[in-house]
Amino acid sequence: MRPKRLAQAASLAIFSALVVCASESLVCGVAARWFLGMDPAGVVQVASAERDIPAGYVPALCVLALTLLAGRFFCSMVCPLGALVDVTDSVFGAQGRVARPKTAGMRGGKYLVLGILAASAAFGLALAAFLSPLSIMARLVGLVLHPLGMDAAGAFVRAARPLAEDLGMTRIAYAAVTPRDYGLEALSAGVAGIALAGVVLGPRFWCRCLCPAGAVFALFSVRPLLVRRRVNEGCTSCMRCVERCPMLAIGPDPRKTDHAECIACMRCARVCPVSAVGFLPGGGRTQGRGAGFSRSRRFVLLGVLFAAASGAVLARFLNPVGLGGSRVARAGFGVLRPPGSVPGGGFELRCVGCGLCMTVCPTNILRPSGALAGAGAAFSPTVDFSSGPCDTSCTSCTQVCPTGAIRPLSPAEKKTVKVGTARIDTTTCIAWASAKACLVCDEVCPVGAVELRREPHAALAVPVVREDLCIGCGYCEHHCPVRPERAIVVTADGAGLRVEGLGLGGAEKKVDGGIGGQGGDEALPGGKLLPPGFSD
Repeated sequence: MRPKRLAQAASLAIFSALVVCASESLVCGVAARWFLGMDPAGVVQVASAERDIPAGYVPALCVLALTLLAGRFFCSMVCPLGALVDVTDSVFGAQGRVARPKTAGMRGGKYLVLGILAASAAFGLALAAFLSPLSIMARLVGLVLHPLGMDAAGAFVRAARPLAEDLGMTRIAYAAVTPRDYGLEALSAGVAGIALAGVVLGPRFWCRCLCPAGAVFALFSVRPLLVRRRVNEGCTSCMRCVERCPMLAIGPDPRKTDHAECIACMRCARVCPVSAVGFLPGGGRTQGRGAGFSRSRRFVLLGVLFAAASGAVLARFLNPVGLGGSRVARAGFGVLRPPGSVPGGGFELRCVGCGLCMTVCPTNILRPSGALAGAGAAFSPTVDFSSGPCDTSCTSCTQVCPTGAIRPLSPAEKKTVKVGTARIDTTTCIAWASAKACLVCDEVCPVGAVELRREPHAALAVPVVREDLCIGCGYCEHHCPVRPERAIVVTADGAGLRVEGLGLGGAEKKVDGGIGGQGGDEALPGGKLLPPGFSD
């Protein structure tokens, strides 16, 4: 196997293994986080929206620095979606075709997509979940293929159980495969399918014409300082390299190279009959313009203006509540976010929808938001307690977010940061509405936030939620026996606040100076609470 193919296969296998194993091992989840941190598309979104580059994107900055030296090596050797695009091209024979007649002038599209991504983020709409190649790939593996594999394994175990029992194979007979369900599988697969569907227009169409990460790498590899394509004097101008270049990086003169488009796939070197092409330090003349794509000042200016206008329009119609907002969901209860989430609209603008937090959640309560939080935040995580509660000792989702949308929490902090606040519907609660004893929510609450009280017009003691102690863990909602809608539901009220040291009545209410223990507690007048990291 050629070194480039070997690197591609290893990268795809490692990435897929890390995402799949993240559901069982937090170490794999953290490693997958750093892999996802190589994608510059997320950097563009967060930097445009929040004027910040999270620590999780240090790998992207390192890759960009290497791109200055060696060109777009990431696209051909590291990117798992690029590897899958190459596989698709091979299966459908696109690698043997030249797409120049149809798509030679479309290579500027990726810069336009990059501009729309940045502009929409600046106007309050996050689109990286639909455009970031590593996010697309992580969802395909973690939220689509892995659950399908679990379902297949479960079906096999069930089918093999009778035979295993007869043969005394107890491991198989008593094996249990816990299925994983996330939702939006069709949309996740569809977004990945769009990237792969470019095969009908020629090889590497996604990478060449649409990928915003590829656009960033192209801007950093206009003239690689160390390693780039070199053609020696033995070139006979047979044009085979021009015909086989999947990125159209070689113009009419095969000795010149548009290094911003070259991904160092080395196909030109392999097809050269006189071995005149190599990828070595120095050398290689740069082509002023790519084939069929103008980089004139007028073109760039019009592109920037169009991208800005498109971003503003998309933000207006896909995020109608305005800058940084999110739609209200669950019949007015709000969108529940994972513990440690950045408060307000900052969460939606930081989240790139990679789904890694959902993959590592042991109780499978994190799901894509879908239409609950608006079109741009469709792949952002929301909490659904139907499959289980939020384990008060678990901090997995807070450890794997590459963008800082979910801030790291220690186990001690996790027990004091509110996901939301439980509310009791007295019209459906068994104790309140039917005057029948029901103690379930009181018994399962791990923090003692539900207590039984004698209330006016109630025939017996009824459950009441102490909002100053409730952390919104969802134990009460998950175990509530009322169906189809639970009588106690966690709402987004108070999400992100701390409950440590809070009391009833006139007790002083405090809020931590920031998640992660930064700053001291600050008493706020009038019982007013602010999210961690904010002061009055």
